[in-house]
Amino acid sequence: MTLLVLGADGYIGWALVCRLAASVREPIIAVDDLSKRRRVAAMGGESTIPILGFEERIALLRRVTGRGDVSGIVAGVEEAVEPLIREERPHTVVHLAQIPSAPYSMATYAAARETIVNNELGNVALLFALREHAPDTHLVKMGSMGEYDHCGVPLGEGYVDAVLDGMATSRPIPFPRAADDVYHITKINDSNYIAMASRLWGLAATDVMQSIVYGTRTTLYTEDTRLATRFDCDPVFGSVLNRFVAQAVLGVPLTVHGGGGQTTGLISLYDAVAALAAWIERPAARGQHRVINQATETRIAIRDIASLVQRIGHEHGLTVQLDLGLDPRHEADRPSLCGHARNVTLREAGIPTIPLEQGVRLLMGDLLVHRERLGAAAQLPQVDWMTGAEPGLFPEHPAQEAFGLERAEPGVGAGSGRA
Repeated sequence: MTLLVLGADGYIGWALVCRLAASVREPIIAVDDLSKRRRVAAMGGESTIPILGFEERIALLRRVTGRGDVSGIVAGVEEAVEPLIREERPHTVVHLAQIPSAPYSMATYAAARETIVNNELGNVALLFALREHAPDTHLVKMGSMGEYDHCGVPLGEGYVDAVLDGMATSRPIPFPRAADDVYHITKINDSNYIAMASRLWGLAATDVMQSIVYGTRTTLYTEDTRLATRFDCDPVFGSVLNRFVAQAVLGVPLTVHGGGGQTTGLISLYDAVAALAAWIERPAARGQHRVINQATETRIAIRDIASLVQRIGHEHGLTVQLDLGLDPRHEADRPSLCGHARNVTLREAGIPTIPLEQGVRLLMGDLLVHRERLGAAAQLPQVDWMTGAEPGLFPEHPAQEAFGLERAEPGVGAGSGRA
């Protein structure tokens, strides 16, 4: 049996491939269309931590682990999944191959369209391929805690019991979902498609409501630093804590949007990958849509994250200031109504986790080594939720045209073939 990882060249994807290569016996097929590299490059950026090309990464991973059964395919999800699943019938598919940026999705119509097409059609193509060729396969899909509606109560773990007008529901129902950006709406729609596939087709699915991930540490990094995963700290693709620590190291003010009153969840990269590996090892049952809230910090205000980075930065002799004047998402006048998130499944799984302060200290130490490559952290946000992107920042055409991508021919080994 085979493990198939879609989105294997990304921040979480590559870290997961490295962990699986070090810990599981099954052959691993890593698939990615490499479009994240092209999107970041098109906006003048690159990974802060140097990374090898995809084929070089796969070759190095084979050498370090001594495994010849790890392969890489350069292809998009829509092109790759049907032939791959038909021929390999993997026991698990991990789907991480999505455009993971709310600002990107709100920049222009072209970027919104690209996000919808990539995220939703790729997910639907995967579900139909599983229905037709591998209905016993376990799907692990990366969702987002940003799918939930922040309505003043704790965020349920996917499904909750409810009472309306004194009448209790006959079964648990989905916790309300709502979003203020195109990216998170694609995630909501993905969860709806997956729930349908579990109910009607009997697919086994683990839908991971991922909180914000931070950090650089991966399983095999100490074996060879060239196996590091990518790291982005720009305002479009950099997540909030990664961006704050990069800004602190660079010596520019931390961009605390909307005064920092909004709240979020957090988990370290190492812990997020350990949890994904655990869900692979402990699959959902046939017909089960298992939803897991993946956060170790379940409710923390953005300004509190900034204050923590400021305090730890001072311990390193850094001068860390906060910029509270930016509000690209128009959040300042909207009170945070987000309760803490239930994370019962993660806690009961018994996975050791890194305390937040320790994780921030590790991240700051790692980025101090790469200070000269942190220039993207100094960029101010250039995407406004109401007016879009500043002129000229984003291409005006869908992805295949804007980034010069050639659509891979259908078939296993589409694109440049297996690495």
